Amino acid sequence: MGVIARQSFKHSIVNYLMVVVGSLASIFVYPQAAEEYGFIQILLSISGIVFPFVLLGTSNLLVRYFPYFENPEKKHSGFFVFILVLATGGVLLFFLIFPFVQSWLIDHYVSKDSLSKYAPYFAYLPWMICFLTYIRLFAQYGAVLKRIVIPNILERHLFKLAQPLLLLLLVFGVLGFRDVLNGILLVYALALLGLFFYIRSLDASFWAKPDFAAIRKVDFREMASFAVYGMLGGIGSQFAVQIDTLMVGALVEIEGAGIYRIASFIADAVGLPYASLFAISAPVIATAWKQKDMSQIEGIYQKSSLILTSVGLLLFLMAWFSFDDIAAISSKPSVFIKGKYVFLMLGISKLFRLFSSFNDHIILFSKYFRFSLYFMLLFAVGNYFMNLWLVPLYGLVGAATATMISTVVFNLLKMSFIQWRFKMLPGKRQSLYILLIALLVALVAYILPAVGIPLVDIALRSLIISLLFVTPILYFRISPDLNELAGNLIDRIRSFVKSK
Repeated sequence: MGVIARQSFKHSIVNYLMVVVGSLASIFVYPQAAEEYGFIQILLSISGIVFPFVLLGTSNLLVRYFPYFENPEKKHSGFFVFILVLATGGVLLFFLIFPFVQSWLIDHYVSKDSLSKYAPYFAYLPWMICFLTYIRLFAQYGAVLKRIVIPNILERHLFKLAQPLLLLLLVFGVLGFRDVLNGILLVYALALLGLFFYIRSLDASFWAKPDFAAIRKVDFREMASFAVYGMLGGIGSQFAVQIDTLMVGALVEIEGAGIYRIASFIADAVGLPYASLFAISAPVIATAWKQKDMSQIEGIYQKSSLILTSVGLLLFLMAWFSFDDIAAISSKPSVFIKGKYVFLMLGISKLFRLFSSFNDHIILFSKYFRFSLYFMLLFAVGNYFMNLWLVPLYGLVGAATATMISTVVFNLLKMSFIQWRFKMLPGKRQSLYILLIALLVALVAYILPAVGIPLVDIALRSLIISLLFVTPILYFRISPDLNELAGNLIDRIRSFVKSK
């Protein structure tokens, strides 16, 4: 877990700093512009579904096959430029197709007279997808070079910093909505430029001309098959996770999509440990498969599950037992509180995702990679029909419940497949201990009396929950990796204090 632990620790620090920024935005900014925020989330959700198609499977192709070309003396055979050329074909194809689907999007989402003002803004969609495609590939190249912190900041967090600032300027009347969308494109352009120069500083040969003779030595038919399955799996994955926001926007209201995304952001904070380990683990698992090192894969699978489950449960408990107080201090409590049970359902789905660890990577980079697509298609179709059934009945909570049920079933299927084919399970007996500790802490948090001052209640509950949850986990060494990370953190704090 060495390089994974080090990079993911740095990655986590950045992510949790951004959680603070995102939380402030969700509490004080987004409720004031819920409709505009909701429309932006619809654009982003559509982009998320479409851009795997535009990528043509190249993102997974880069991770899967880079170990076969990794050789600085040969400039990695120009494999990255080869990937960029393939993706450019996808970008051009989408620009040709988009005019034929634009009218359908307008009819589906903004056909009401009160929402017709948003119709012209769908024209921003192909440009957003274009930028997202190249940003993803440059960030992924950073990951295969075992660097994820700076690429993650530029790929994800620069936009998360800019979005609340742009919407705040909209609320104060400084900018119009078109200016906000122009600002988003500018942020994407700056992110791509930053990634270009960062990758160049890591690998001066990254822009080398492709060596097709070397690339052809790898089974080209297998590469093409992997790319197609990766593309379809990516589309299915994004469709499955974005469909709830899209269906809320279509079946409920655009403002409802904004409220849903606010609650979803808080649930995403629970899943942040997964994002921290996910980016750096992919190339490590791909290399382990190349070397047929099953013990390393199993070790990552099980150790990551313990770490992810522990941190995720702690974050979930703190967020759930503070939700009412967070709503009370928000700029529009009546808007914010509508997302409470949306968060509950999405939070549970995130926790199960954390427990199941990196089952995606283990299947995707194995010889059974096609099953990754099959499972993802089942997830996408299941989530779609669950949303179609539950959203009209229960609105926002129905969408979140549909996602929770689909996520649990999806990950159970993948865990069962990995156990069947590779005799691996993510959880160990320690997982039950962690769950038991979490249940006891939840009972204590439930009966704790409230002070009546929201900020004080948030601080006190979070502190008590943290102490009661973390102490037994570290004392009984339930996860040695967590003890090691905690020890490293304490050493760094001591070093910092001594230096002062």
